[in-house]
Amino acid sequence: MMRHERVQASVYRWFFDTASTLCNITLDMDSTVITRHGERQGAARGYNPSKRGRLSHHPLLAFVAEARMVANFWSRPGDASSANNALQFIESTLHHVGSKTVGLLRADSGFFDQAVFKLLEGKRIG
Repeated sequence: MMRHERVQASVYRWFFDTASTLCNITLDMDSTVITRHGERQGAARGYNPSKRGRLSHHPLLAFVAEARMVANFWSRPGDASSANNALQFIESTLHHVGSKTVGLLRADSGFFDQAVFKLLEGKRIG
């Protein structure tokens, strides 16, 4: 794990451990496409519905619905498929929320995978 990832994980764990009003949470997960102009580190040509053929990033995002707060984000190059690293992203997000109970996880079709379902069933997350 890189230094910035350790710092990010520590900050999120601290926040969720101290947020006593959040007990049972809903996680929303999605991906998006961000068009880049000029040369940007990690940008690549991939699926970009608004600016075909342009460099972009394809980040993964997770939100705590009750707090309307970001729970995790990963920047990925624009040529990453929707399902790329979805399982690892979920595991990382669950680590960030620590002892909070995830009652429901809502995600788009990029997270539709048997390994994801197996992980969620094993953790009893709807």
